[in-house]
Amino acid sequence: MSNPAERPARTGTGSRYGPRERMVFSAAQLIRRDGIAATGMRDVAAHAEAPRGSLQHYFPGGKEQLVDEAVAWAGRYAGRRVARFLAGLAEPAPSALFAAMVGQWTDEHEAVGELGGCPVAA
Repeated sequence: MSNPAERPARTGTGSRYGPRERMVFSAAQLIRRDGIAATGMRDVAAHAEAPRGSLQHYFPGGKEQLVDEAVAWAGRYAGRRVARFLAGLAEPAPSALFAAMVGQWTDEHEAVGELGGCPVAA
C-alpha cells in the first residue's frame, strides 16, 4: 500500500471516501496486522474514524460480512499490483513476475516486519 491514492484517507473531513469505504480498508489493514480473530468491529470503526453506529448500517451481516468485503478488497488490490508488476517487466515471464513480487514482499517485511501480513492469508 505504498500509493496513497489507492487507500482511503483516515480522516472524515475532506476525504473522498465515506465511512463504509474507510471501514473496509481499515478492516483489511487490521486483519493483515492482527489477524481475523483479533480484529474487532469497534477497532475497525475507530481505525476508520467512523461512527460506531455505522457498523450495523453498512454491515448488517456483522463481522463476517465486513471480513468478506475486506478480503475481496485485498484481492482486487493484489490483482492491480500484479498488473503493475507485469507492466514494469522487460519480459513478462512468470519467473520475473514472481521475483518482482517476492522483492516487494521482502522490502515490506524489512520495513514493517510481521505487521505487514496478508489479509487474505490471515
